Amino acid sequence: MKIDKIALARGAQAPEPKKGMGTKTLITAEQYAALDEPAGLRYELSKGELIVTPSPMMFHNRIRDEIGFRLRELVRLRKLGEVTIETDFQLSEDTVRRPDVAFISCRQGRLY
Repeated sequence: MKIDKIALARGAQAPEPKKGMGTKTLITAEQYAALDEPAGLRYELSKGELIVTPSPMMFHNRIRDEIGFRLRELVRLRKLGEVTIETDFQLSEDTVRRPDVAFISCRQGRLY
């Protein structure tokens, strides 16, 4: 399935292809943020390429939630920062990752 067809299926305008090697249609983090994820699929953006994977199974989610819960309790107790589950992180203009569990340090004294 091509990226532009995925975007159109969700009502977003298909991005214009960027010139370069190959025929892939690359999108920006801004275009990625405008996409709606259908049930049962999960998106990430890797160097402009939309990565589509199936949603995790219940066993995976149970383990993810347990890790997140335990880590969150430790982080709150020690006032180290924040723990989040399934949150998008924009790493660059064309890369967005969604880790199962993420820790955000508050070394600077503020998270936001």
